[in-house]
Amino acid sequence: MATNAVTIKANAKGVLVNVYSTNKEFGYIVLETVATSFEKGWIRDSKRTCLMRGTVARLEDLVAATKTLPGRIAVREYLEDEIPADVAKSNLRDDISLEEALEPYLKRAGQDGVHLTKGGKRIVRFTEYDGAGITQDIIISHDNIAEVAASKAEGAKSEDAPF
Repeated sequence: MATNAVTIKANAKGVLVNVYSTNKEFGYIVLETVATSFEKGWIRDSKRTCLMRGTVARLEDLVAATKTLPGRIAVREYLEDEIPADVAKSNLRDDISLEEALEPYLKRAGQDGVHLTKGGKRIVRFTEYDGAGITQDIIISHDNIAEVAASKAEGAKSEDAPF
């Protein structure tokens, strides 16, 4: 898989450093890249994003110095009951229920599609920035193909699909 530059992405208001409302000393920036892959005879580009958190002062220093970073954004997927403790600790909130904490990370068929599963367990997808560019992706292929196809067929009936 080829990767392109990792860039710092502005929010809808054009702001690069987003400040947490609960603690103004800390914030985050959104990193974005386009990953190109060639699978089963097709070339495909997919947008990847992740957050880089830190003190606002440090993030502002980084943004002032550069708008692109070396490395890549890696995708790491796990079954919902096999998430390593260190990954859960660094990504999942502990002030809400596990179900609520997992929700933004559940892999779906499209933006609002059904959850993708393997062996009846939901697939959870995390992204992380790797400045060295050596972290390998961990991708889990789903096996709920009939459910996804039914969901897509239902969506096509409710819209004026071009094909």
